[in-house]
Amino acid sequence: MAFIPDAQAVELQDFNGAWTPSPALTDPTKIPVTNGRLARNVSYFGANVATRFGHSAVFNPSASITSMINWLFLNGTTPANYLAFYVPGTGVRTANLASPTASTLIAETTGTTASLCSLGKQMYAGFMDANGIGVAPGKVCAFGGTAEPLFAAPITTVPIMSEVSTNITTAGAKKFGYLIQTSNGFITRPSPAPSDVFTPVSYTSATGIIEMSISPPAFVWPTYAVKVAMIATTTANPNRYFIVPSPSGAGNSPFVPVVVGAATKVYMFCTDSYLTENGVDATPYLTQLSQTVSATAPINPSVIAPYGQRLAYQCLDSAGTPVTYFSDSSAPQSLNAANSAVYLPGNLATTTGFALRESFYILGPHWTYAVTDSNDYPSTWAQPQLVDGAIGAIGPFCVSLNATMNFAWVADEAGLYLFQGGSYSSRPVSYWQTTDWQRINFAATTKIQVVDHKSNQRVIVLAPLDGATTPTHQLVFDYSLGNTPELIQYSLNSIASYSQGAIAMVQNNTTKHVEPWIAPSSSAYSIIRENDGTEASPYRDVAAAIDSAYEYAPLPRGFQGNVIMHHGLQLRVRGSGTATLTMYSVDQAVSAGPFSLTLETAPDAEILQRFFIRSEYASGRMATNAVDQWFNLARIDHYFTLGSPSR
Repeated sequence: MAFIPDAQAVELQDFNGAWTPSPALTDPTKIPVTNGRLARNVSYFGANVATRFGHSAVFNPSASITSMINWLFLNGTTPANYLAFYVPGTGVRTANLASPTASTLIAETTGTTASLCSLGKQMYAGFMDANGIGVAPGKVCAFGGTAEPLFAAPITTVPIMSEVSTNITTAGAKKFGYLIQTSNGFITRPSPAPSDVFTPVSYTSATGIIEMSISPPAFVWPTYAVKVAMIATTTANPNRYFIVPSPSGAGNSPFVPVVVGAATKVYMFCTDSYLTENGVDATPYLTQLSQTVSATAPINPSVIAPYGQRLAYQCLDSAGTPVTYFSDSSAPQSLNAANSAVYLPGNLATTTGFALRESFYILGPHWTYAVTDSNDYPSTWAQPQLVDGAIGAIGPFCVSLNATMNFAWVADEAGLYLFQGGSYSSRPVSYWQTTDWQRINFAATTKIQVVDHKSNQRVIVLAPLDGATTPTHQLVFDYSLGNTPELIQYSLNSIASYSQGAIAMVQNNTTKHVEPWIAPSSSAYSIIRENDGTEASPYRDVAAAIDSAYEYAPLPRGFQGNVIMHHGLQLRVRGSGTATLTMYSVDQAVSAGPFSLTLETAPDAEILQRFFIRSEYASGRMATNAVDQWFNLARIDHYFTLGSPSR
């Protein structure tokens, strides 16, 4: 369709995301014609660009939330779907998504945010300040149980030893103590421990059944204590301890339930030779990290993350040096100061970590190292290997793992990097959005959070921009066409009339789809989920409008030296409500419009919009910003005629 004789047209059918000005891209005329000059609150569907879906309220937790995860586990044989989140001044709260009402799982009032790590029915929590430094003892709580401190303490109660009968045990002097098992399976350092040092009880057996009677003050055990087992040496070697086997025989647990209101009694029914052959060596429990009897924690973990059958705890050691402790296999709280610690070269700082395939990656603000489990104590593993000395994670939540595709996204001050095959991409995927990326307030390290929407192939960076101290925007990178900077489709998103606090990928309890959920930074707002288009009103952010806009790159190309007369557009666009179309000269000094375009879901025709701008290049911006309004742009014909070669 010609506007005037001799008019030419540039056809656009691919809208591949915005390239914002940056040191690498100083002039808008260098933006590829298939990319945009601006993309705000949009999504990409193949080559189309459209208003993104909105959000719907799930429930109001009446709280300010700084971190959040989806907690999926089996409650018996029934799948359970919970949301776990941290509320400063309160602790870790949870809600059953089948009927969400929040309740406190783990009380903790000193942290700013928390690293939450679920292991089946158990929830582990490390508490941090605003800089990502651990500030409180970690805690663990099993579903339906009571929260207890990580690395629970021994107690001071001295047991009373006696014996009955004869010809059962080996005669002679031995040393005795006991181990406490917590409700979450942790086994403490040996008791009794007056002055916090294990002080065994000596007792000389006359071959009878040895009875140990334990009576804490008023017969009240610590709340975490659920079972107890006797440990003993042999007469021949008073320096090596074994867990005394169950009197019920091999295959039975040596731990017996503690008794409340009366003495708890444990028995030794075996000879020394049977003890050494069948008893479990108790030596590792003598030196493991645990709380003191006065409840001082050995470490204040910041980040807690799984690594195979181990747990990794990132923290500062007793000297204030950054360290990552790895638990014993299948014993997530079993740590030893000498054998479990991994330090980076030069005692470099750590901010977070993640496991990918066979390795665990330890990240600092601008560096990444790798360690690999050799099925021995972590202290015997090969030294941490440098992966990159310039790229790392700026904060504890700046990594999102896509284990299915064997890669991770890492938010560094320089950009968002793809980590794959043990190395980073040569450039961040945010390379052409550097200007927006540098708007992030990197001082608010715990407020920057990254999630990967695997099914939609979008990575979302929730971040505070322009000096804000709580999240204000989502930087969204669609990698469905590819994961290089040139193929990424980018949009800068915000949510009107809502204060964002945290983000997580959550399984919708009804549809079972995994979708982004946002938690509020203010108690005035609800937790919200991203719409998927099946809602009655998918194009609204709860009750607010979506301020959606897309501006294509300056056109035409190939006529340098000519002043161009721009006459109009012909558009294939669907939608609802009214969109505005504004045309701009190359540096936006001159504009035409805004023009109102009435949108229909099935228009059965294209829209013709006339305008006039005299400029070497021109670009057009389509926008909607009213409740339930949206657009989906599929094609543009940009009409122009050549003018004189000079002004």
